[in-house]
Amino acid sequence: MNESSQDKQVITAYGVSKVLDSEHPDFREGDLVWGTTGWEEFSLITETETHRKITYTDVPLSYYTGLLGMPGLTAYARFFELCSPKKGENVFISAASGAVGQLVGQFAKSIGCHVVGSAGSKDKVDLLKTKFGFDEAFNYIKKSMTWQLHCKGMKSKLFYVGNIALSVDWLTI
Repeated sequence: MNESSQDKQVITAYGVSKVLDSEHPDFREGDLVWGTTGWEEFSLITETETHRKITYTDVPLSYYTGLLGMPGLTAYARFFELCSPKKGENVFISAASGAVGQLVGQFAKSIGCHVVGSAGSKDKVDLLKTKFGFDEAFNYIKKSMTWQLHCKGMKSKLFYVGNIALSVDWLTI
């Protein structure tokens, strides 16, 4: 069966684009923007509410898909708006080696929290401890959440930043 290109759906995600032509008053040819765009060579963007003009080009454009993009905004909102822990408090992050988890860990460390992260492999656990400075990290595939958090002494107030769906049996610590 031969599908026409009109039948195929384009994958969309956050990305950086260069404006080639525009009739919108806020965007001109040559502007760099970030927002939801198609994974394709050229995109026709008709709804501009989700696009922001990039005004700071002294950082790599890839930052707008990470730290300054959706992962960064998600991490910031989850940590500062939803959790709001104080210095010395415990923060546990599941899937901590992912784009959002890494950033939540960095935010938590920057204000002096005790940070524990879980990841699914030895390499990712090592990355959390050595490169990202987590106080503790463990492989959730090898040991249960309850056992690990109990052993890490996280019985006091605990902020959980969940990036994956998991069993909540450990919440009874």
